[in-house]
Parts: sequence; C-alpha cells; structure tokens
Amino acid sequence: MKFLMILLTAATVFATDYTIDYAHSGVSFTVKHLGLSSVRGVFKKFTASFSVDESKNTFTALSAVIDVASIDTLVEQRDKHLRSDAFFDVEKYPTATFTMRSYKGNKAKGVITGDLTMHGVTKKVDLALTVNGTMTDKGRTRAAGTATTTVKRTDFGIGKPGDLPVSDLVTISLEIEALSK
Repeated sequence: MKFLMILLTAATVFATDYTIDYAHSGVSFTVKHLGLSSVRGVFKKFTASFSVDESKNTFTALSAVIDVASIDTLVEQRDKHLRSDAFFDVEKYPTATFTMRSYKGNKAKGVITGDLTMHGVTKKVDLALTVNGTMTDKGRTRAAGTATTTVKRTDFGIGKPGDLPVSDLVTISLEIEALSK
C-alpha cells in the first residue's frame, strides 16, 4: 500500500495544470448551408482546463463547459432560432460539456477521446489535437493548440434529420492558449 501511495504522489508531482487565456482562446463551429457555403459561429462564453504530465510528455486531463446561449453567428435572427427548442433549446439545455477519457499522442500532436454532452445526450468523440507551440512567459509556460472534431448534430437530438438548409455534420474547433499555474 505504501508503494502505491508513493507512485500516486509521484504521478501528481509531474502534472502541470494550465489556466486558459480567454483573451486568446475560443470555441467555434462550422456547418454547411444548402451544401453550398459554410456558416461559421462562435460560443462567446466557455470555461476550460487541462493538465500535462511533463514526465510522460502527455495530456492527463481536459474539460470544457460551453454556455450554449452565447452562440453568435453574426445574424441575430439565426442565433435566436438556434437558441430555440427547434435546435439547442438553451432554456432546457444551457450548456455543452466535454470531459477527456484518454489521450494518445504526445505534447505536440494526438487524439483526445472524451465524452461530449449536448442537448442532454452524451456521445464519445475524438478531438484531433495539434499543439501550435509553447514558450516561456515570465517564468511560466505558455502553450497554444487547436482541437477539432466533426459530429452529427442529430446524434445529439439537435434539429431534425433532413433539416434543410442545415447540414447534419458540424465541425467544432477549440483554439486554446493557456499559461501553466
């Protein structure tokens, strides 16, 4: 038992937690309109955190919570429709969440597998991660990366199958810049 406690303590010593720099981070999405053009939007409000095991050069935790009502496509009428019960139903489902299950790769590139919950439905998804770089900033590590996934909105009960003019496939991107604590 004592050996196990030493191992658990040693594992946490090498983990570095990061604080998100919200001024340089964002959550966005892209969806096709009539199969012809892409509509882009952002979620203005979200929280996120992640940890890195420096000894293993890998991610150990990542979680995010998105305030779905903060959706912004630059067209207020469309945003109101997306917030309604026809799509996100923000009154009933105010947030979308992601919690990491596992990570395969290194600190530069890999796949984050986790649970994405939207509209009351949880599905396993893979986020393709690319770390854009790191640097030392006033004695702390600053890191930036991009994680993306494509989901079927109807798998989460958002909209109806065959809804025209909106594609079922939606690409979600997280552009994150963070500082080590």
